[in-house]
Amino acid sequence: MMFCKLAWGNVRKSARDFALYFITLVFGVSVFYAFNSITDQKAVLALEGQSGGLLEILGILISGVSVFVAVILAFLVVYADRFLIRRRKKEFAIYLTLGMQRGQLARLVALETGMIGAVSLAVGILLGLGLSQLLMQVTASFFGADVPGFTFVFSRDALVGTLACFLAIFAVTIVSNSGVVMRARLIDLLAASKANDEMRLRSIPLSFALFVVACALIAVSYWLLLKTGLMSLSPEFYAATVLVCAGTLLLFYSLSGFLLRAVQAFRPLYLRGLAMFTLRQLNARVNSTFLSMAVICMTLFLALTSVCGGIGICNTLQENIERTTSYDATVSTFWGNPGGTDEGGNDITLYDSTYGSYAREVDFDMARGLKESGALLGEDSWDDAVARTVQVDYLGSTTLAYETLDALADQKLASRAEGLLSSDWGASPLLYVSLSQYNAALELAGREPLSLEADECALASDSDITIAWLRDVADANVTLNVEGAPLHVIGDVQEACVETASIPLQSGALIVPDEVLPEGLMPYRSILDVDFADENPDAERQFTELCASIQDSVEPHTWPVSSSLSRDEVWEQNMGLTAIVGYLAVYIGFILVVASAAILAIQQLSGASDNAERYALLSKLGASAKQIAASVLVQVAVCFAFPLALALAHTACAFQVVADVVSAFGHLDITAAAGMTAFAFLALYGLYFALTCAGSIGLARGAK
Repeated sequence: MMFCKLAWGNVRKSARDFALYFITLVFGVSVFYAFNSITDQKAVLALEGQSGGLLEILGILISGVSVFVAVILAFLVVYADRFLIRRRKKEFAIYLTLGMQRGQLARLVALETGMIGAVSLAVGILLGLGLSQLLMQVTASFFGADVPGFTFVFSRDALVGTLACFLAIFAVTIVSNSGVVMRARLIDLLAASKANDEMRLRSIPLSFALFVVACALIAVSYWLLLKTGLMSLSPEFYAATVLVCAGTLLLFYSLSGFLLRAVQAFRPLYLRGLAMFTLRQLNARVNSTFLSMAVICMTLFLALTSVCGGIGICNTLQENIERTTSYDATVSTFWGNPGGTDEGGNDITLYDSTYGSYAREVDFDMARGLKESGALLGEDSWDDAVARTVQVDYLGSTTLAYETLDALADQKLASRAEGLLSSDWGASPLLYVSLSQYNAALELAGREPLSLEADECALASDSDITIAWLRDVADANVTLNVEGAPLHVIGDVQEACVETASIPLQSGALIVPDEVLPEGLMPYRSILDVDFADENPDAERQFTELCASIQDSVEPHTWPVSSSLSRDEVWEQNMGLTAIVGYLAVYIGFILVVASAAILAIQQLSGASDNAERYALLSKLGASAKQIAASVLVQVAVCFAFPLALALAHTACAFQVVADVVSAFGHLDITAAAGMTAFAFLALYGLYFALTCAGSIGLARGAK
């Protein structure tokens, strides 16, 4: 009982020291609980079918990521608790001097850790319950579900998981602290406040030279990354990764000497007020903590990149969904897909298989083929579900290849889409689309038709990967040999998406007048755009089941369906993917930022605590409280600003290549994502900075 009273008294007396530790624990607990409660929202949101399955997948992924998060939080809690132990070493020495046994002291520390852990768990769970209600509203918006009024969601599994995780973390912390207390010598505890930071680099000229080398390494890594991108894990990519890590580490290793030399060059600034003392303190602090600052910088870089990239993908998917769902559904057939084997056991394509033979019987008419196939398989009537259809055939050219267009572009496609192209892409035949089919698809979507003269053709693409490349070709004002007919390429590239798809799929085609296309051109792909019958509420279900039955059938006299996708399926898939990517990005990013900011804060508070006697001496020598506070503020600001500034520089470079990856999903607009991410990160980072400044200045002013 006596130890409990003493432990609680110590916690209350050291509330200011425990404040940052407590806030970090509460943040970690609340976010951990809220994100792990997502799966249990399904019952409240009454999600069914694919949406329910996506939410299950999201829960599984978050559970897996939570293992990684738990490791980070464990490291953070142990690290933070070490600061509290270091802060109170003199207090522990007094306890030992007064006759307390080391085992009793370890028990006291364990009780204090347990009390702080219990309170932070309780507050964190309560905050997590509120955050989980907010996440439920966000989830409902992602999956298009309705929340029936105010519904309180409590996740027993998330609570058990959170308690188990943090109890394990506190157990590890108690064992770690007990080991420190049991091994500590009394003389070391008494002299802890007089211990100086270990200087690893004493030569200022050498540190300045190393700073220049570090900047050169980072610059080379940026160049290699921008050159190779993320699409292929080439030796240049690995070299860029190694160089940026080495450059970052070397930069922080040399930063203290560089700062000192740079400021010394401005003598009026160096000799003003406490600038000399402040700079020397920074020199020692950065020099002794360069490794952790480099790790924090890379962690912030990972957090910024993951969140910006994740939100960028989410925004791209949401922006694309309107332009890729102009039709109720689209059925696709890729004629080059495997279609079985011939009599000799050789692989053949759909075009040459029995399915291709049936397609020829119906004159490659998809609507007729699907209708007859459904009737043969006993599915619901095609006419009951489908009101209108338009077929678009992509035919392979015999006179033009993609390398023909590449020769006409100012910038080659390989340089725009590096890593996305197959080795033989240039020799692939260019695809034709007849003007009548293209206009019929535009009409079904309610768009204006395209007009071409008899001697004109137009390039078409809905993919950001190739659109700029095709514009180069169109701007070249050229004439192409289209199956023996010279056709002039008009200047406008057609960007309409003429099918229902999750992401834009058409990387490049040539729209030509019907009379130019000869008979017998081999189809590469055929699509059928469908509008459902408005008077039939079950039209989508009937159509989806019919296409699935045909696709799964081995009956040779059926149409070869490669894929079918309805508008509602695209919305569900995209919203589900948006939720998964967005949640994981925010979850990981939030934890990484909290960990980075908390470690920085603990380091600065620890430094301020160790330098208390120096600040007291400055006060005795005549330095004002305002000057001392300004000195502390500058030290904390520099230590917080430099890792963040370099992380932002890394992110700015990396996001240029991340944008190339996201372009596979469509157009990426980073403005909104970057603005929202910057605001959230700076607010959280700024909170820790403000708490650190207040705590450090308090420690400096409280020195006697």
